[in-house]
Amino acid sequence: MRRATNPILNYGREIIGNFIKKYAPPSGRINILDIGCGDGTDLLNSKKFINDNATMEMYGLEIDEKNAAIAQANGIKTAVANIESDDFPFPDNFFDIIVMNQVLEHTKEIFFIASEINRILKTDGLLIIGIPNLASFHNRILLLFGRQPTSIRTLGPHVRGFTKNDLVKFFNQNKFSLLKFAGANFYPFPKAIAILLSKLFPEAAVSNFFLFKKTGPAMTKEYLAEQHFETNFKI
Repeated sequence: MRRATNPILNYGREIIGNFIKKYAPPSGRINILDIGCGDGTDLLNSKKFINDNATMEMYGLEIDEKNAAIAQANGIKTAVANIESDDFPFPDNFFDIIVMNQVLEHTKEIFFIASEINRILKTDGLLIIGIPNLASFHNRILLLFGRQPTSIRTLGPHVRGFTKNDLVKFFNQNKFSLLKFAGANFYPFPKAIAILLSKLFPEAAVSNFFLFKKTGPAMTKEYLAEQHFETNFKI
């Protein structure tokens, strides 16, 4: 299926750029962090969308040392860290924008990650999340025939699956409100049709993108204490 479609669309870089273009501060210094920044591609792309009166200070978190070195060479202040176990090496209320694109599905410790994001993001700061959509059109068809969704294969890198409503509920609990939502790509259709369908039916697109605003401090420890989940989450 992937060979017949356009998987590069799944990363939604134009969507992320347009979120930043419309909602980022129009002037002054913008501190932006990419969590799981890889070689810095998403940050370098985002920089093209900021207003001419603004300057972007780029930061990255990356677990792979080789990728981190490339990002650093690309002008990104990059720290090597395991985002599921390490405290994020930044002060409270430091960032204007945080991007986390195609990373959250690789993690178990989403409560710890959301808590750290909330801590280092300014109040009213922007959080951009991109994830594979468990409820995409092609995943629904696969499930109908008893097949595993491609976004959460057992023999694969992803350990979580997300739908729009469930992810919004999770981030609402962590003191983020949804500003914008979009979809990217639409299997198994060719590029032109996939782009059109993802705009018409974003909740059935291959990837979903969320623009959140931080509304206040997270109460993650208190929430987990109340719920008594039978999973040993870090917090």
